[in-house]
Amino acid sequence: MTFPSWDAVDSYYHAYGKQRGFGVVRAAVSYKQKGGTSTREKRAGIWRCDCWGKPDKRRVSKGKRVVVQSPIQKSPTNKTNSSKKCECPAMVYAKPNKCNEWELCTVVLEHKNHTPTPSKSRHIPKYRNEELNKCNVARNLFNANAAGVSIAKIHRTLDGEEWT
Repeated sequence: MTFPSWDAVDSYYHAYGKQRGFGVVRAAVSYKQKGGTSTREKRAGIWRCDCWGKPDKRRVSKGKRVVVQSPIQKSPTNKTNSSKKCECPAMVYAKPNKCNEWELCTVVLEHKNHTPTPSKSRHIPKYRNEELNKCNVARNLFNANAAGVSIAKIHRTLDGEEWT
């Protein structure tokens, strides 16, 4: 697949991630200098599933960071501290071709160690914020609060609204 710009690749993969139910992070972008000037031009980019990378196996014990064998540990407050990272290989690598169009060179679509589904996309902060902004919920909350409406009434109003 080819795209007219780097931003087009970025928005496409984010939309794909939202549709499939996983978050997307820009793992790496490489630049090239133009003739010794301070302007930089993007020459390649990697987008990955937000579960890529090794799980964090460190925890704080008596004020010091300690490495443990398991990524999931119980903290002193009995909360489970778990890492989202599971070394997921899903990724897209793109670079510009000779026509200055961005071309997808490497695409890995399968996820390992987790199963994203479209219904899980609402749990990802970026997509959740987009939905809230699309519904104008934040604006309605601020307007109702500024008008002096009680929190209980605002909550009942939000409860009756349709969320798309």
